[in-house]
Amino acid sequence: MSLCVIKLSLALLVICSAARTQAGRIRERHEDDSTNEAEDALEPEDSKPHFDCCTREVKMKRVGLSVTTAEEIHVDIGRCRKHCNAPRKLHRTEFRRLMHENPDMDPRQLFLIHSERQRSTASCPNKTESCQPTSYRVERIPTIQGTVTVGVITACDCQPKVCFCQRKPKVTTLHKGTPLETTLDVGQCKGHCSQDLNCRPIKTKTKSIEGPNGAECISVVEACGCEPSCYRTSRYEHVYDYSLDGVATPKASVLDVGACVGECEPAPEDHCVLREEEGGCLMSLVKTSSRCAPTTVETLYVTERDGSNRTITSINSCGCQ
Repeated sequence: MSLCVIKLSLALLVICSAARTQAGRIRERHEDDSTNEAEDALEPEDSKPHFDCCTREVKMKRVGLSVTTAEEIHVDIGRCRKHCNAPRKLHRTEFRRLMHENPDMDPRQLFLIHSERQRSTASCPNKTESCQPTSYRVERIPTIQGTVTVGVITACDCQPKVCFCQRKPKVTTLHKGTPLETTLDVGQCKGHCSQDLNCRPIKTKTKSIEGPNGAECISVVEACGCEPSCYRTSRYEHVYDYSLDGVATPKASVLDVGACVGECEPAPEDHCVLREEEGGCLMSLVKTSSRCAPTTVETLYVTERDGSNRTITSINSCGCQ
């Protein structure tokens, strides 16, 4: 009797063990199928998403008060989209790591949770490019304070990034939608400079265009350089020099006399408003003043037709004073 009981127990153990083994195989097959289904939707590691969303976005700017209604006027000056949200795609190695960290979660559910997240990506797919304006227009808006000129971005595109300070095109349309519509490249300065310096125009020229009230002068950037906030820019004068003896025809010369442009941070300065008889200051006021002015100059002499000398001051350097 006891021998029969032992044999029956052994048979039950074998059956239970076989059942557990079969269930384990079914569960592993189910997990492998789920993993394969999720991995089929994964992005290979060596693939690169091509996502381009470099477009013009709305950017409102307050320009003043309306002449007729006295209400605030806001103009859409536009801006170029630098970043955009792209669907997050999982790499295979990242997905396997998530499975290892979450062994009790269904792989399909794990994939859905992490693939639905959004990530911020650059608007241009090429890392050597950035989303930049490609065309502008100029609008003149009448306000209570006077006519305000506003530059408006009209289009954007992926352009090569500028690593050093240089002149870049800035195609601008003036008097758009009128018989006097004119499009020209006014130029702009773009690029990186060392610490405490900025990429600024160092040479400009004036171009005349036809406007509704006569000729208009437009400043066009010709050259750029790394300069401080207050710096010297080129400014030219044409002169005749009659200094050559025995020569009836004067010598025509173009002189770069320079000009100081830029801004300076206000600096505190004591200003005495009441003095005593001995010359001491009884009361003073502190005012803030600073201007961009020449620091070193050079004097040039040009002989006029009548033999007199004309003095021309040429600026060599500028600074805050």
